[in-house]
Amino acid sequence: MYGKRLKQLRKQRGLKQVELSRISGVSVTNLTRYENTEYNIVKSNTVEKLAKALGTTSDYLLGITDFENLEVVELNKTDTLPVPVYGTIPAGRPIEALEVDGGYINIDKSNFRGGKQFIGLKVKGNSMYPFYIDGDTVIVEITADAKSGEDVVAYIGYDHEATLKRFHIKDDHVELEPLNREYPVRSYYKTDIPVRILGVVRELRRNI
Repeated sequence: MYGKRLKQLRKQRGLKQVELSRISGVSVTNLTRYENTEYNIVKSNTVEKLAKALGTTSDYLLGITDFENLEVVELNKTDTLPVPVYGTIPAGRPIEALEVDGGYINIDKSNFRGGKQFIGLKVKGNSMYPFYIDGDTVIVEITADAKSGEDVVAYIGYDHEATLKRFHIKDDHVELEPLNREYPVRSYYKTDIPVRILGVVRELRRNI
């Protein structure tokens, strides 16, 4: 029942396995196995992720109820797709290792052309004030190809400390600039600790 309903709902939403994987955080390999019922036991948190991504309930996916409850979002009748929103990134843990803890936020389907991937991140602190304020959600395209002057989420050092800053490319180093002038601009040379770009900010969402 689980595999049959999973596959049926995915197709009803007009999603390919790779798209559902991107939305839910469940690997394409596991999706294939679930749909083909190669796995008889599925973790409850995995079922919840897939249910949220498909706009249904865990009980419906598991065959406990026949009530589909598609009030959350009908992906085949909308021009948007949900992306996961992560909260604060703890030092020592890359974003790829975190659980979705901020729910999902919808963005236009056209953004995904070319296989692009997105996540949402909650802004914490005031280093990027006044453009970004504490509690904002930024939509981040996962890419290491950042241009000078773009706002990025970057990992600093080996412990995966993450930061939101304006990125600048100089002749012999890069700079991470806070927009709040109370904070210093940080410069990083090739001989310094590494800086890795997680992604580029493409959109800002704010509750008023």
